Amino acid sequence: MISAQYKPVLSYPHVVNAHHELGNRNALEWVRDQYKEKTPKDPTITELFNTYRFAGHKEKVIDLLRRVCTVSVKTVVVVRRMGKAIR
Repeated sequence: MISAQYKPVLSYPHVVNAHHELGNRNALEWVRDQYKEKTPKDPTITELFNTYRFAGHKEKVIDLLRRVCTVSVKTVVVVRRMGKAIR
């Protein structure tokens, strides 16, 4: 099982917070929710169609999380440079 803590990087205190949201969640929460294993409530559907396993997509999800974090950090850098250029 993979677990992630959403603690901001010290030099970029607002990388993963309300400033980078998709709907009502930040990007990392959205990825986590999309790829977590979910069990349907209906036992027949569970028996016939519940074939998704996170382990089969682990590398893809880790790569996606890495790219989301990279974009967030680069966005902070760009916004800071824009602020300095305006002054």
